[in-house]
Amino acid sequence: MAARIALQNQDMAEGVNLLAAGYENWAAEMERGPASPKYHQSLAELRNAATKLLGSTEGLSDEWLSNSENMALFERAAKGDLKAIDALRKSAAKEIVLQTGIAEDGIDSTEQ
Repeated sequence: MAARIALQNQDMAEGVNLLAAGYENWAAEMERGPASPKYHQSLAELRNAATKLLGSTEGLSDEWLSNSENMALFERAAKGDLKAIDALRKSAAKEIVLQTGIAEDGIDSTEQ
């Protein structure tokens, strides 16, 4: 258990380092929109950093990664802001729940 927590902390620190190194460039390219030659590469690099930071980005859309609220949180996370990292985790969890169709009460909304 302790080894797993240490590995998760190491991955989170690596995610912060990746964000710190690349966020400004990625954000600038992504602001230019999908027509930008480096837009998709920047989005992929942001997803890689977010995967390290959050533990996974499976189930998270490109729109979630690139929306203005989350981009502002990624910018703060790049500076090591733990509240921003926590907010990103909560936002990611909500997004995953929405993508799977499970309502907050635990009932699968796709089967109703």
